[in-house]
Amino acid sequence: MKIIIDSNILISASLFPGSVPAQAFEKAATYPNTALVCDYSIDEMRRTYNKKFPHKLHVLEAFLSVLLLTAEIIATPPDEEPPPYGYDVSF
Repeated sequence: MKIIIDSNILISASLFPGSVPAQAFEKAATYPNTALVCDYSIDEMRRTYNKKFPHKLHVLEAFLSVLLLTAEIIATPPDEEPPPYGYDVSF
């Protein structure tokens, strides 16, 4: 089964090994499951650590080294451009 893991679970799992979020991540990343993580979530983790936990960046890097080996990283789709001015989008 493919399981998408969001940044909140990843941050909690990285900060609190053995916690429920860490166990959920481990379960999602263990065969027969495949953990899916958006590259945006990784960026969000970096921003959060830099802002709230700058003294724990070593924890983030250690967690990311495991994450990149165990999860499938998927690209975040680009934002769609709004319709041109005057284009009727109502149905």
